[in-house]
Amino acid sequence: MERRKLYRLLKYPLIYLLSQNMFSLGEGLFLKKIYKDVFGKSQGLVLDVGCGPALSTPPPDGTIIGVDINPLYVKQYISPDDKNASHGIEHILRHKGRRLGVVCTADLFPFGKNVFDEIRSYALLHHLPTESALAAVKEMLSCTRPTGRVIIIDSVWPRVPLLRPVAWLLRRIDRGRWIRTEDELLKIAFLAHSKNWTAKRFTYSLLGLEALLLIFEKPSAEVLDVQDT
Repeated sequence: MERRKLYRLLKYPLIYLLSQNMFSLGEGLFLKKIYKDVFGKSQGLVLDVGCGPALSTPPPDGTIIGVDINPLYVKQYISPDDKNASHGIEHILRHKGRRLGVVCTADLFPFGKNVFDEIRSYALLHHLPTESALAAVKEMLSCTRPTGRVIIIDSVWPRVPLLRPVAWLLRRIDRGRWIRTEDELLKIAFLAHSKNWTAKRFTYSLLGLEALLLIFEKPSAEVLDVQDT
């Protein structure tokens, strides 16, 4: 019960950001090269799924739209110039060079198909049960335009828990109830689409926390082989 009370505090942006900084010591140093390699050429219209109260990944050369189910997070995420602007879908899709936000679930975006040059998700899937995580990945693939890409970074259990007991403990008490192994996360990706994925596992914290990077490159013309769950 006490843990649930602590988790409820994380819905407030400031407390959430403080907790992230506390448990991800050295994250900036570890992620610098990975972020440069992955996001160095991000451009166009980008969707940040499960955006939280702040952009966790490098900004693109273009417009980024954050979506989250927490209205407080979305309000904090939006750039100051857009706080009082209309955030209807038409407004969002025609504005460039801004950071905008929409409240919605991860498995149903209000934008239509083949819209985004890039869709990225950082530390979202371990908050979703498998069926919902699979539905979210399918929605990302569907809403990415041909030649675009989907980038997923998510937590995984330590490969050797005995060598990283602190990392294992932090995963054990994580608010996200569905921390997965690398193989379990890969399975979700390949169920959503059986091809065009690349994967890289990496350590991103001085405490030994590990994550998996998944990148999907959408072909110029293809009917996605998305399977029904």
